[in-house]
Amino acid sequence: MKKPLLLFLIIQTVLLTACQSGASGSSTPAAPSQSDNLQNELSQTETPPAETTPESYAPSSEGASPAKDYTAKDYMSYDSMTSYFLEDASYGYELVISQKDESEDTQTPRDVKIFVSQKKDDTFQLIQILENPNHDGAAWDAEGLFLIDVNFDGGKDILVQNGHYGNQGAVAYSCYLYQNGTYEHCESFTDIQNPSIDAENKFIRSYWRNSAASHGYGIYLYKDGAFHLWRSLTEEPFGEFISEDDIIWQWTDREYQSSNPEDEPTILEQFTSNDYDTSVIEEKLYAPHSFWQLSNSALWNSLSTY
Repeated sequence: MKKPLLLFLIIQTVLLTACQSGASGSSTPAAPSQSDNLQNELSQTETPPAETTPESYAPSSEGASPAKDYTAKDYMSYDSMTSYFLEDASYGYELVISQKDESEDTQTPRDVKIFVSQKKDDTFQLIQILENPNHDGAAWDAEGLFLIDVNFDGGKDILVQNGHYGNQGAVAYSCYLYQNGTYEHCESFTDIQNPSIDAENKFIRSYWRNSAASHGYGIYLYKDGAFHLWRSLTEEPFGEFISEDDIIWQWTDREYQSSNPEDEPTILEQFTSNDYDTSVIEEKLYAPHSFWQLSNSALWNSLSTY
């Protein structure tokens, strides 16, 4: 059963094509190699185009540098800086990343701040400075600042890309929720790998790689001031590995009724590729009307919308 590996490779290819290395100059980790048969199958499959960030998620930053009543450099620890400014209605959002020296590699600890301002009399006046202690990944994006409603309360929240992590280059973000006229850091969002915002169903999708042949998909809900894993799907080889052509795949669908990681989740369903015909498995996991919709790679692209 090669479909799980095929799907994951498509998602991984789209994600790595769309991400930007920013000021780092580091290369994005390459997609894992697959068998020749899988590559032949992939070449016959239409790969969706790389996702572009909608304008509503990344307001225009073009034009001359705006007038501000603050100087970001006065608040930063190091002189070597990159700056990215977004203007949304009468508010300004400036992502500033400073490092000890330009020659340092991208995993050097960085001083990262977001300056929130409001435009008055043609000048952006500083109203809040947000610290980002989690900006420590590789191949980070110097323009990785987004305005997105991630807790689905109608207000635009701030996401900052922290870089790529691990051998598979998983992307993580810092999140600042708009609460009562100010922004508050939400640490639990940082734990969500490769997040994708599902505004229709009001949850966050996530996918990850457990090992070379084991993949995971998750759905997070925002509840009681934090994001919690609600459902997860794991696909992995079952039994003894003989050859790639003879792999038996196993899927396990779990539900997490508690936010306590020590509480065991409920297994909703567990089956292998020997239990059902391919058409049945496609209906259960891949079809557009299925709960997981794994065939729709747009649902699982990092920060895609649909």
